[in-house]
Amino acid sequence: MDTLCNYIRGYIHTFRKAFALVSPYPLIETAANGYQINHDFHIMTDLQQFDLLWENAQHAVSVPHKVELLKKAVELYRGHVFENACDEHWIIGTVTHYKTRYIGIVNELLTTLMDAGDYTGVQHYATRAIELTPENIKAYYWLVCAMTKLDCSELAKNEIAHAKKSLTAEEFPSLQKLMLSDSSLPRKTLFDEG
Repeated sequence: MDTLCNYIRGYIHTFRKAFALVSPYPLIETAANGYQINHDFHIMTDLQQFDLLWENAQHAVSVPHKVELLKKAVELYRGHVFENACDEHWIIGTVTHYKTRYIGIVNELLTTLMDAGDYTGVQHYATRAIELTPENIKAYYWLVCAMTKLDCSELAKNEIAHAKKSLTAEEFPSLQKLMLSDSSLPRKTLFDEG
């Protein structure tokens, strides 16, 4: 434990020296129970901003304003929180919380964009969502829907093939069921039904 405390003190000391080059005021202060961010700076972390955007989107009056807030929140998410330590027991709850929240936000954004007829926007955000959270079944679904609306059935078929390779044996049938239940999708073209 002493070694860990020494590492932390060393990192704090190094950071304070570096930060002193850009500000005469300390960013990190010593507190009774450790260290804390100087409250006078009014710093907002990406996680706090992500939560605030989500909260504001839930109360947005107009659809365009809601879409802009959702887009900003989606852009903030770049993958697992604390990527280098995301598998550590002390952070798994936070990692899972933000990943789940991201999936919910991006799926709401995709639904809203699809309803607005912004198929190119759906394509962009669904593709990025699949890169960050390949288990997001609805991102594949909305991507296929957008591609069919853009008359790109071959690309949609390729995405279905990609989904079949990427999703688990339990996830892909759920995606297939979702697509087959959508009467607006050209099932014969997408699934080579005879």
